[in-house]
Amino acid sequence: MLKLEGVVKQYSYGKRLYGAVDLTVENGEILSVLGGTGSGKTTFLKTISGIDDHEGSITLDGTPPSAKTDDVIMVFDDGALFPMRTVFDNLAYPLKIRGVDKVEIAKRVVQAAEKFGLVACLKMRPKSLSAVEKRKVSLARILMRDVKLILLDDFLCDLTRKDADDLFSEATKVLYTLAKDKGTSVIFVTDNPRYAFSFGDRTMVLVGGDVKQIGTYTDIFNHPHTVWSAEAVDENYNALKGTLTAENDNLNFVFSVFGQNLSLDVTCLKDQIQEDYIGKEVLCGWHGKDVVMSEDGIKMDVNFSKRIEDKFVLEGADSFDRLKVVTDQFSDQISFLPVADKVHFFDVRENSVMKRN
Repeated sequence: MLKLEGVVKQYSYGKRLYGAVDLTVENGEILSVLGGTGSGKTTFLKTISGIDDHEGSITLDGTPPSAKTDDVIMVFDDGALFPMRTVFDNLAYPLKIRGVDKVEIAKRVVQAAEKFGLVACLKMRPKSLSAVEKRKVSLARILMRDVKLILLDDFLCDLTRKDADDLFSEATKVLYTLAKDKGTSVIFVTDNPRYAFSFGDRTMVLVGGDVKQIGTYTDIFNHPHTVWSAEAVDENYNALKGTLTAENDNLNFVFSVFGQNLSLDVTCLKDQIQEDYIGKEVLCGWHGKDVVMSEDGIKMDVNFSKRIEDKFVLEGADSFDRLKVVTDQFSDQISFLPVADKVHFFDVRENSVMKRN
């Protein structure tokens, strides 16, 4: 079991990452770490492995991972292959330095190569391999020795969509077997939400070095803690600033969009919202599908649309606002309102973290 308690990455120039994260990754659990360039994904892996220093506590079965190097393997996004050695020798290296018998080494190398379709490449050097084959060699290393924790940097970066999809499918079958049959914990980082949520038992959403939420796709979709985590699970998520007002036991969200001044009755959420937020600016968010057509609603000229299976995503935008609606039919102009009991409210003063009773 991997356990993080109050973990912070502190840089000498003052920047702090992860915000004192507390996290437990159980044996056999797969954790995806989702974030864009510069979000801190690779640094997070290096911090866990002990390559980077940190504040707080990180333990693997009660001992720092840096003191249990035989129990941890990290696969870097660049492969970290020895250029002058053959594929066979690249795979064999971690076993050779541990004094494993040559016959056993050969057996494990061939088995790993078979898993990733690399048998024909064993006598080749990295410069003769394709980009996908190089990634497969680095991934095959995870099969060379038994470990308790696998840390995977984004091994799909810079590949074509088809190559990335094919390699993802091939690699995750192997990783899933290691996790569920052998109890190996896996942490995998990516900038692709589809990969993150389809593979991970849970996903950590990282933005700008801050952990915005950790949960399953369903958890984050239904109960986003931040606008960032909501957008991570749904590219059609919307958010607008406005003010909560209370009058005659009614609660309304008053807002302006596309030059219109409007109000949404959210009395149904009254018991879920702290009184401190009445009369103050908040963020209201909703999924693009959670709308109802209304003549008294937001009137939006559609300037972009796309079809996804049997649905249309209709987008309207001006200099200040951009909204998306998922609907059954295409239209050049629509009038709609968010479904009141489906909206989420966020605190704009505290990094958009949701505040509810």
